[in-house]
Amino acid sequence: MAPVRFAQALFLLATTVFAACFPGATKAQLSDAGVKAKILWELKADGIDMAHLTVEVHAGTASVSGLVPSSAQRRRIHDLLLRTPGVDDTIENVAVETPP
Repeated sequence: MAPVRFAQALFLLATTVFAACFPGATKAQLSDAGVKAKILWELKADGIDMAHLTVEVHAGTASVSGLVPSSAQRRRIHDLLLRTPGVDDTIENVAVETPP
């Protein structure tokens, strides 16, 4: 496993454990990094193709940009962002790839 991927996996694990230990945390108590980790974890768990996506979170605003292979994945991303604790607003610049 590449060092960067290992660090990302370790970060996701740590933030997930933190979230599990504090399930009643309010939106204001969640850090941007923790919210981003939660979004990334949920996207991957939902089978979203992350190859061409970027996720950023700043002050409760989640921004997702990139390409996905289907409109179904685009809708799933939208739904996931809306139900993620700590996300107050979204910026979605996700396009569906068109076949060559």
